[in-house]
Amino acid sequence: MVVVSAPGKVLLAGGYLILDRPHTGTVLALDARFFSAVEMRPPAAAALPGEVEVSVASPQFGELRHYVYSSGPAGEDASLRPAAGTAAQPPNRYVEVPLLYAITAARALAAAAAPAGSEPVPSPPPLALEVTLAADNGFYSHIAELRARGLPLTAESLASLPPLLRPAAGDNGDVAKTGLGSSATLVTSLVAALLHTLGAISLPEPGGPPAAAAQPKSHEREERELAMLHALAQVCHCAAQGKVGSGFDVCAATFGSHRYCRFSPATIQPLLGLAEGAAPPPALLLGAIGSAGRAPALDHEAEPFQLPPGVEVMMADVCCGAPTPEERRPHPSPARSTASCDSVTGAHTPSMVKSIQRWRGEDGAAKGLWSRYASQSARLQASLRRLAALHGRYVADGRAAQWLEALARLGGMAPKEWFVEASLDGCELATALNEVRNASLELRTLVRSISTASGVPVEPAAQTRLLDATMQQRGVLMALVPGAGGHDAVLALVLPSAPPPAGLLATRQRVSSLWRGWDDKGADAAAAPVCELPVKESKSVSGGHNGVRIEGAAAAALLRRAAAPLRGETALSGGRQTLVVGLAAVVAVAAVAAAALQLRKR
Repeated sequence: MVVVSAPGKVLLAGGYLILDRPHTGTVLALDARFFSAVEMRPPAAAALPGEVEVSVASPQFGELRHYVYSSGPAGEDASLRPAAGTAAQPPNRYVEVPLLYAITAARALAAAAAPAGSEPVPSPPPLALEVTLAADNGFYSHIAELRARGLPLTAESLASLPPLLRPAAGDNGDVAKTGLGSSATLVTSLVAALLHTLGAISLPEPGGPPAAAAQPKSHEREERELAMLHALAQVCHCAAQGKVGSGFDVCAATFGSHRYCRFSPATIQPLLGLAEGAAPPPALLLGAIGSAGRAPALDHEAEPFQLPPGVEVMMADVCCGAPTPEERRPHPSPARSTASCDSVTGAHTPSMVKSIQRWRGEDGAAKGLWSRYASQSARLQASLRRLAALHGRYVADGRAAQWLEALARLGGMAPKEWFVEASLDGCELATALNEVRNASLELRTLVRSISTASGVPVEPAAQTRLLDATMQQRGVLMALVPGAGGHDAVLALVLPSAPPPAGLLATRQRVSSLWRGWDDKGADAAAAPVCELPVKESKSVSGGHNGVRIEGAAAAALLRRAAAPLRGETALSGGRQTLVVGLAAVVAVAAVAAAALQLRKR
């Protein structure tokens, strides 16, 4: 079994701007991950050459789906259909599109890698794949679960819950999410697991050496294959949505934390003109995602970025009351709809995006305000990069140990003292921290102006009060509503505010206490639970990025146990499971493994 995970995301800066080139956004990859497991099995005796039998288990939703993929040797004439004899189920394009596109891409890549003048690629032998999909609890709101168990609304309570819990659904049947990008991480991890299993790419194994420490050719190949994976995941996600989004969530799921500038929609638009459920022509697909000797068509920019040591992210699942009458008011233009959000259950990002775009097109004063917002967003992003670069200079100068000491000293001060430190003592770190904090405060001022002018609650009044109180806590660098904003989450970047060993823990406890006991006194306030999420920035893996990766035996065992009841199996240990597969599976996949070996040598 191959288990691939992709990280959730949070957008620090660039909300709405990130939809349009050349604006950028800075996104963090989080340690909440979506898992896709793929395991080869012996196919049914009646399976035909070129067919792939696929079963997809989603334990958190109690679903088991069965499909049959078929195509020619090079991925031509591909199709994906429900397996015969299975009950009719509503389509799930976030699963079906990656299955159809990734298997087609793997076959097309294998054919393209064949030497010129070689024998025609034979029809692949029949194959069976078992897929298991599951997400960390952090992707879904579990406030109702905590209340049902009589637990306090804290990150510690959430961390104590069993893994892979079934998400709660609201009265309308929709699952309550926390906005970490579940669809993008599902698509990216599933595409990666399929491509790796079928030999189209070779992701670093757990515990393996960093790519940079390997041979240069291996490092170059890994970068090329990650670029191919990213392009295919973007194509699949857009095809599943039926539109071309910004793509920052898929990029973060692949490469991890970074500063992002979106790709031109025209680079993949031809693939979105296909009929519903149609497979992409292999030549068109390879033109978009690249192949050996040819780069993907995407023209995005992804500059690696990670928070420096001692600076951590905190997030909370928030339901800060219903929108106020002012937030609900219609825009003066009669063509304008009312501000859109899902009452107290959070923001509805697509509706908010449409409302913002409508306001920008109809309000003559919007252009100037939007320009100031774009400039301030760029300023905040630049200040965060300067802070990270300053840590790099500390390390280069042999002062790595002093970095956390200096952060703790400044984090323990009132922020107004940073200006004094910077002015009188020439403290570079105080200057850098002061710039980040001031840039974030000025950005929030512009966000509130946009909220008022557009009627879209990007930073609702209830969120403003919570964020202002958070900014008053010692050790808080900045606090804001991430991404598109709305009523569903807040974010803070925090520093150590005491010497070791208390350090960051002192700040985190202070902020956690504020959020846990939050009692909004605003006139418009309703019952407003604030529950800290147990998430941090994802740690770096091989190659220095903190994006997509292969997981180890523990994740495989967890997913196998979770899916066993759906498949009518007994959860077995890895060794016994291998015996169950037996020699039949070895024979069935031998040809596939041989083709994969040749493809990986390209």
